[in-house]
Amino acid sequence: MDTNNFSILIQHNRRWDSSGNYVDYDIEGVMYDANTKYEGFINTKSPQLGVDTTIFYLELKYVVSGPSPPIKIHNDMGVQVYLYQKRFNFDFISRYPLCVTCVDKAMS
Repeated sequence: MDTNNFSILIQHNRRWDSSGNYVDYDIEGVMYDANTKYEGFINTKSPQLGVDTTIFYLELKYVVSGPSPPIKIHNDMGVQVYLYQKRFNFDFISRYPLCVTCVDKAMS
């Protein structure tokens, strides 16, 4: 197994509800190179998800467990923490999918 590549489930095209659950989403599996930084993820995955980054930005979050609020990934360190957890948790692909929300740049 190549420890620099990870399979990640991405839940996208939907929203967070008032209870902190990501609902009504589409799901897609992607490969991710651990050497890629935050901007690299955005630049390679936005076309795959059909997101025009001139209009939207991608908000990346995942839920660890229980009543904890979603953890936002907004920089290289966040990506590295996420991938570090994945490296040591074999069930990580199904337990911690990456939730991607498109946010209109004009509204933010």
